[in-house]
Amino acid sequence: MSGQYKAYGEYRVVKLNGIEKLPSLWEIKQVRYLLKDGYEGIKIGPFGSALKLDDMVEEGVRVYGQENIINKDFSLGSRNISFNKYKDMVCYGVSVGDILITLMGTSGKCEIFPYEAKKGIIDSHLLRIRVNKKIIIPRFFKLLIDESPEIKHQMLIQGKGSIMHGLNSGVIKGLNLPLPTFLEQKLILNFLDHETAKIDTLIDKQQQLIELLEEKRQAVISHAVTKGLDPDVPMKDSGVEWLGEVPIEWDIMRLKFVVSLYSEKMFVSNSVYVGLENISSGSGKYSFKEDAVPDGMSLPFRKGDVLFGKLRPYLAKSWLATFSGVCSSEFLILRTNKLHSKFLNYFSLAKEFIEQVNSATYGSKMPRANWEFIGLLPVPKCSYELSESIAAFLDHETAKIDTLIELQQQQIELLKERRTALISAAVTGKIDVRDWQGHVTQTESDEVMA
Repeated sequence: MSGQYKAYGEYRVVKLNGIEKLPSLWEIKQVRYLLKDGYEGIKIGPFGSALKLDDMVEEGVRVYGQENIINKDFSLGSRNISFNKYKDMVCYGVSVGDILITLMGTSGKCEIFPYEAKKGIIDSHLLRIRVNKKIIIPRFFKLLIDESPEIKHQMLIQGKGSIMHGLNSGVIKGLNLPLPTFLEQKLILNFLDHETAKIDTLIDKQQQLIELLEEKRQAVISHAVTKGLDPDVPMKDSGVEWLGEVPIEWDIMRLKFVVSLYSEKMFVSNSVYVGLENISSGSGKYSFKEDAVPDGMSLPFRKGDVLFGKLRPYLAKSWLATFSGVCSSEFLILRTNKLHSKFLNYFSLAKEFIEQVNSATYGSKMPRANWEFIGLLPVPKCSYELSESIAAFLDHETAKIDTLIELQQQQIELLKERRTALISAAVTGKIDVRDWQGHVTQTESDEVMA
């Protein structure tokens, strides 16, 4: 934390499960003593046969799960139970202000059920907490669970002793929370609302800049692979609306006449596997992931092939292979000697090409494109030598843009770390905000970045 925030005048030593000290007037209270109506204030969703797939209907009462908490979106999901079934499960219902905590997978994530969400119940992956709002404000409780390293440490230590080595109602009830007075909780929340809003504004500006840079990257690629590098070269109508004009010496050919498609599946051991999750959207970059595993029979590819993702093509997952290996059958393996393979990869990442592929997808939940359509798409074909020069130019130009994007992403991460540190410091008593007035100064953005 920067020096702009002061500490409390007096602290007392605690040394309790990660909490070293507290402001002298703060208390430590276990969650079990903060619940509304005693233990009735904590509830895990129904297990086993209490909630079966057979119970699901198209319209009814929503069933909320951890995906809603992790994504901070209560509109996600399509699970519903009938109103008659709900009568038997009303004890698992959620109301405005309820605190929901994930128990499985990404455990310990926390959200407050909002007023705009539909009526519903929780499933067995969620824990519902109703606190005594005369003692602790739900938002203050949420920030302690979400942002305090001390509380996360307690969850980790206590969770190791449980059957599932994770969170459960017993672990949550046993958490020791630092607790200021109700009035001071309000002051801390008001302070954090103002200060985090400033940080969020800066993050939004960085995100907007990244979007502009990504648009510029797309524009540079699209122009180079359809117009070439010479601004003075004579142009002709390509006869394809989405391609527009192309240099007069270029040809327009269908993709299937420019590339060869390799689609023979086989079991190959001791080869690096590449799944869609390994390829970043839009940039065509590969990243190693340990959890990427073969999906049955795989497709062998070799260095220099272009792997184009046909599943959810709007994600623009296309990669120029930098090594040989095997890949998911959700890739089309394209090989060419008529154009430089880098040029082909850049063209397959061009916004206009992706839009054409995406326009012919089938399947609503898992939209795919087929080769029969993709192979018929027109490709602007220049000489091999020129395609190599264009690819080298794009390597240089996109590298510069990617560097700028990476710098903005680093700034965003720093701002997020700053935000988390500020929240943690405020809700655990490391900084004293009781005298904070909420005024805005001309240098506030500089202070946030400090």
